[in-house]
Amino acid sequence: MGDATRSVERVHLLREKVLVVMLSSSSTCYWVDNRGEQPLLFRARGQGRTGRGPGDDQWVPLWGVLSEPRLVDLAGRALPPGEVDESDLVPDVLRVGSRHRLTFLVPGYLGPEECWWLGRMAEELIVHESFPPPGQRTRPATEVDFADGPMHRDDGGAAR
Repeated sequence: MGDATRSVERVHLLREKVLVVMLSSSSTCYWVDNRGEQPLLFRARGQGRTGRGPGDDQWVPLWGVLSEPRLVDLAGRALPPGEVDESDLVPDVLRVGSRHRLTFLVPGYLGPEECWWLGRMAEELIVHESFPPPGQRTRPATEVDFADGPMHRDDGGAAR
């Protein structure tokens, strides 16, 4: 996937000027570029069980990032519901083990409209030097688990 330079555990978007991709169990990848004056989001929509929405496959102004509670511990163990710290909300930070609410603006009839995505849990954050060409912006279907995702839980209940 392009010219990856390093994998990181977290990126503080107010302190680090980077181009980073968030990988999850989905083929869809979220690219965040905050190297310029305006942070940008590119939701590279992958194949299979993944949503579709405004702002897909184009750069849009990133208005806000909220890292939701960590769903895994530092060793990668999935946390049972009683161990998830629901108060662990961190603005302006991307981190492995969390889902992220990404708020962005898209053109609307009367001006920019605010939209947001709540992606799957970030499994890896990879810093890049440059944005890859089409065909290299998502994960291949062979690398992902289409049974996983925000609308699926093994116990049949509604996912958070």
